[in-house]
Amino acid sequence: ESIDWQGELPKWEKIMTIRDEVLYELEGLRQDKKITSNQEAKVTIRTVDSELVSLIKDNLTEKDFAALCIVSQVEIDSLRGRLCEGTGEGLVDITKEIPNVIVAQKSEHQKCERCWNYWPSVGTDSKYPDLCQRCAEVVSKL
Repeated sequence: ESIDWQGELPKWEKIMTIRDEVLYELEGLRQDKKITSNQEAKVTIRTVDSELVSLIKDNLTEKDFAALCIVSQVEIDSLRGRLCEGTGEGLVDITKEIPNVIVAQKSEHQKCERCWNYWPSVGTDSKYPDLCQRCAEVVSKL
């Protein structure tokens, strides 16, 4: 089965454009000395772009997109359908011209000493208290 690379190009251009926006926000956190590396960051992308939501959640996954941005966590918050105004004739979608909003902040989780990512699972395995669950599972098999 051959891959239609020409058909895939627009998807990846869109993914890389949003990645560039994320990296720009992260640079601001580094400049303000709130983080020293991207891996310390959690990123939330608030968007009304359903195609972008689908690209990341369905084709790439939030975890894969986080790895692409070298951050510990990415959350996609789809605003479509939540931003409407009431009129005499019902609800009107006002999201047509709203840009993506990217919120980057320092992660509240602990750093895994093996993969250096900040995960909620760090410290949940008493045998490996400095590791995330994924790394603890790998180390336990050695």
